Amino acid sequence: MNSKIDKKNLIKHNINFLEYPLWFQDDKFAERTKDGFSWRDIEGYVFHSGYKVPVKTDATFLLYFLLQSQRNNYAEEVVLTRYQVIKECELGLNSKWYKRLEESLDRWLRVDVAFKGKFFDGKEYQHIGFHIIESWKLEENTNILRIKFSSDFLAMMKGKGFFKYVNFNEFKALKTSLATRLYEILSKSFYHRETWPINAILLAKKIPMREKYPAHIIPKIRTAL
Repeated sequence: MNSKIDKKNLIKHNINFLEYPLWFQDDKFAERTKDGFSWRDIEGYVFHSGYKVPVKTDATFLLYFLLQSQRNNYAEEVVLTRYQVIKECELGLNSKWYKRLEESLDRWLRVDVAFKGKFFDGKEYQHIGFHIIESWKLEENTNILRIKFSSDFLAMMKGKGFFKYVNFNEFKALKTSLATRLYEILSKSFYHRETWPINAILLAKKIPMREKYPAHIIPKIRTAL
């Protein structure tokens, strides 16, 4: 990590979504259901996708959209171009990535999350659920891209409850999905402390990872770290 931090690329991130995944480092982990894919945490968090499961590329796009919203006083709608998004996310400026961006928006449009119990805003919920984005549009003549966030999701990301800052430049530079997911978990887990002990099997479930035994989990975690 660079000692000199570029504050304009810091994104306020609710620690609920550092602790519980919005995307998956292994897109085969979520279980197929009759209406898409789902994943449940033992604490009561439920992820659901009616389309394809978001992966690291989608997480990078989402953080960039959030960064633009934050820079504009947390506007619910961000107005961009595909060229701008692809360039700032440091991906290939070609039709393949333009199409992948549109697919990513379709993925986020169909993601919803729910939670029962205590979220990190300190409140108890019988049930709380919301989408990530409400809509997206690509204008025919101007190629302007309009993305509208869910107001509930954006309220969480604005700092409701506890939050950490995520460095967009660091996030997009990480080479593997496992390292990126660890970056999220460790950002949350070192909140106000310098050490964090955790059982290897519990960590694998939190990420989540397909591996089930410490002999398989630990070497992959060491490499990612």
